[in-house]
Amino acid sequence: MFHVRIQVLRYDNDIEFVNHDLNQFLQDHDIIHQRSCPYTPQQNGVAERKNIHLLEVVRASLFGANMPRSF
Repeated sequence: MFHVRIQVLRYDNDIEFVNHDLNQFLQDHDIIHQRSCPYTPQQNGVAERKNIHLLEVVRASLFGANMPRSF
């Protein structure tokens, strides 16, 4: 859709992301991987801001579509 290559992947050191298969995939595709401390959203500011932005857009869309508050 966007035809954009991922250049950097940043994630915390939580257990679901630390494995040989993921590291091999990232190396094979020349993707730089950066790790932050687990459970510290302060170190992942860009993703946290993007999540907040997406939630605001979804809420505004639901409000504009006159959807019930339960959604």
